Amino acid sequence: MSLIDRILISPGGYAHLPRSCVHYVDDLRAAGWGWINEPDPVYWDRIAADNPAPATNGNLGLTADRRCTHCENAFRAV
Repeated sequence: MSLIDRILISPGGYAHLPRSCVHYVDDLRAAGWGWINEPDPVYWDRIAADNPAPATNGNLGLTADRRCTHCENAFRAV
């Protein structure tokens, strides 16, 4: 199992992994993104509409209820 050090949450409600897709932005705070530092190793797999992930840093008003498919594929390839 790969460890995830941060889950990013886009303003559109998608969960992303750092530098795993084209949606990545360099300045998360300026772009209005939220994130979760050092999540539980299985947290990524649990993100879904019935189990949304709230941001704990950055834009605290965001939640992710789906995972970016590009990031998901990159995560599974490791």
